[in-house]
Amino acid sequence: MSQKVLLSFVIFCSVFLPLFSGYTGLSTPLLFSILAFLSVWGQEIFVIQMHYRSENVDFTRRFYTKYSHFPESLTQFIHLFLAAMFSMFILLKLGYIPRADGIIILILVFLTIARLFDPILGVLAQSASVSYSSIIGYFVVLSFAISTAINPEKLEMYHLPVDISQGILFALVSYTVLNLRMAYYEKFCFLYEQTLESQIKLILIPLFFLSLHQVMSLLDATDLSSIFPR
Repeated sequence: MSQKVLLSFVIFCSVFLPLFSGYTGLSTPLLFSILAFLSVWGQEIFVIQMHYRSENVDFTRRFYTKYSHFPESLTQFIHLFLAAMFSMFILLKLGYIPRADGIIILILVFLTIARLFDPILGVLAQSASVSYSSIIGYFVVLSFAISTAINPEKLEMYHLPVDISQGILFALVSYTVLNLRMAYYEKFCFLYEQTLESQIKLILIPLFFLSLHQVMSLLDATDLSSIFPR
């Protein structure tokens, strides 16, 4: 499976996910968690591990060569540590243990976030000094996209059925996250030159629409008359 085939499948599923939720009675958060898990792990298995098998083996060797001694060797677990912190933060915010479907969502979130943080290992494995700006940039784009998916406010302002507008929003978020992960893998793990810039161009398009959504949601929620009195 190629990256393009995976993206096509994920976008199709994302667009129709809210409709499928209404048809089956399953919650949208549960279905989106399942789709996110399948998307990221599908990319990991079929694209990273199979399509880029030799490049991934080279990256793994390079990483373990740089972090071969304790405690530096613990760096290989940093993505799991960050995913665990994120999951614990959700539990602390809840203040209680959720029911069965909530536990399933939490497990899927942990497994998905762990894979989403994988490309950071490529940045850390650079033979030159670590580019912390690249790490920060990755987290900024990732957190922006995820927060948009988790909190799709004010969808009714588009004057479309909420299921349709929410499905389009999910598709934009999925497309952005998967392309961002692939861009960092190709640039920092596989050492492909000039791929980050071309991939970023693809990411900027959905990011533009996501940012418009955030601005429109803010304007719709703000009492403009209190700022601009008659």
